[in-house]
Amino acid sequence: MNQRVRVQTIDGLVYEGTIVNCDRGLLYLRADHPEWYGRSYDDFIIYLVLYELLVITLLLLY
Repeated sequence: MNQRVRVQTIDGLVYEGTIVNCDRGLLYLRADHPEWYGRSYDDFIIYLVLYELLVITLLLLY
């Protein structure tokens, strides 16, 4: 929770954001760049099905 990550799905889609929650097979991700998804507001949450995810990479901030 509250970690910045890059998530790649088995379909090859890539999302970056902060993990907000993980519940009942869903990962809730606050998008870093909501404009990439056609959204203009800052607090855009994407939910992803865990079994469709290929890789979750922790992004370190220096």
